[in-house]
Amino acid sequence: LNELKELNQTPNQSSNQSSSSNNQNLLVLRNVPVPASEDISNQILKQEDVLKSAANKIKDCEEKLLGLESEINTHCLSRDEAKLAEALLQNSRTQTEKELLVSRFAEEKRKLDALQAKQKAIQEQPQVIQANPSSVPNNEEILNYVEGTTNIKSANILGLINYLCGKEPAHEFVRIFFMTYPSFTTTEHFLELTINRFEVQNVQNVQDGVIQIRVINAIKLYLQECSEEFRRNENARNILNDFIDRLKSQQKTEKYGSLLEKSIIALSGGGVTHRSSICDNPNPSSSTNISSSSQHSHRARKKSTSFFKKIPNDPILQYSSADVAKQLTLASSYLFREIKRDELLNTSWTKPDKATIAPFITRLTQRFNLIAAWVQFAVLKGTSEAMRVEAISCLIEVAVECRKLKNYHDCLAISAGLGGNAIFRLNKHMNALSSSKKQSLEELNELFSPKRSFANYRAELKEVESPCVPWTGMFLTDLCFIHEIPTHIGEERLIHFEKQRQIYRAVYQLVLMQQQPYHFEKDNDLFEMIESPPGTDLSEEELMRLSLEYEPRASRVQTE
Repeated sequence: LNELKELNQTPNQSSNQSSSSNNQNLLVLRNVPVPASEDISNQILKQEDVLKSAANKIKDCEEKLLGLESEINTHCLSRDEAKLAEALLQNSRTQTEKELLVSRFAEEKRKLDALQAKQKAIQEQPQVIQANPSSVPNNEEILNYVEGTTNIKSANILGLINYLCGKEPAHEFVRIFFMTYPSFTTTEHFLELTINRFEVQNVQNVQDGVIQIRVINAIKLYLQECSEEFRRNENARNILNDFIDRLKSQQKTEKYGSLLEKSIIALSGGGVTHRSSICDNPNPSSSTNISSSSQHSHRARKKSTSFFKKIPNDPILQYSSADVAKQLTLASSYLFREIKRDELLNTSWTKPDKATIAPFITRLTQRFNLIAAWVQFAVLKGTSEAMRVEAISCLIEVAVECRKLKNYHDCLAISAGLGGNAIFRLNKHMNALSSSKKQSLEELNELFSPKRSFANYRAELKEVESPCVPWTGMFLTDLCFIHEIPTHIGEERLIHFEKQRQIYRAVYQLVLMQQQPYHFEKDNDLFEMIESPPGTDLSEEELMRLSLEYEPRASRVQTE
């Protein structure tokens, strides 16, 4: 009731709002969203009406309760039990109704407070300013925000560029934009719009040169975050070089040209330390720090002589499980850390020319299949059941070692090989494994179980830090689902920035795992064998034929 009195006594704040509406040709120079003030005012008016209605209902309940209280006292004195019982029942119902109304009033009051806070934020912002229409392509910026947040939901390209060139753009926005912009525009278009923004003049309430400095900072961010892409893109280099020449030809803008020129020189190794980028990953071939001296190649680091009697034909499994796991990790890590941003956008790995546009994802996938095929061959080439059982045990050990090294790519490849039709059906061999090996294999299968969208694997990855070689299949599947979301929405074909945010979050997990290399010693002999393992040219039919020789279908039925 007091809230109602305040509303009736306090002048309507929204009525004092300026009636000027947002012009669609205006540029927002801050990273705080600016909803239409008229919309906020209308929402406040409606919310105040809701509150007044709720307060009036509460007041009615209060009056009704007072009447019932008097009625109850009367019936108590007259000892009319029937009427007393009815009055008590009515009193209880009215009290419950009042409690519900009070709860609803509190909820609606919170909504009003939120709207008024949003209105206050708008009032405290500097005046929205008008740009020179002739200097901005389409001279129209559109930015829509997720309700109740400062996250951009959708926008046109001009709105995103101007936000990027605004005062202190959100850090996450910068990362999302530079990681995903190739999915909705080109580098050339981005640079042209950014340079056009530099030409905006006579901006109200903004000190001379501030817009220009923000544009230069935006271009420097591009050079930092997408340095490798800039090196490859000749058109982008030409656009920026022409812009720098224009800047340096005028005394007023010469300092800006010098700043950009220094940034470009730094990309070619001008004394600037390497900065890992969310878009262009460090080059593993130059930073992996693998020692690979030939003097170590003759050091066998092999198992005991008894091991050779069990598996005489597989040169890889003659090494210790830890050594095999390390060399597998080095080989897969190199390919994984070479994957660039462009390979992860627009489902490039599913295209007919995937070997060209997604070369390292393609090679990593081929390597997965190669290791899985080798695992089956390593088991089936054994000439006795003991040899084959020992081979399965050794491969389980290698998979466990790979997991310890956070090499989930080869860990799953080995598990997949052991789960292949030609191996999985060998019941007698699997039953001959020790209980510890059976448990290890079961734990690996549980880790990579597809239940609840690989929930176990996702949970373990959350606790993992770089260096790491993840199984990328799960991430690629996630990106395929995100790709199905429209890139543009609405009649205005606005960029669906929420989709870009989802892409960024999926890709950024992979990027974090690429940051650190492994520092294992490279064993040339073993590494070369792992690069081209034996038996990978056998078809599934040939592998199954070998499997059936060892355990014919009839014997498998008898075993079961």
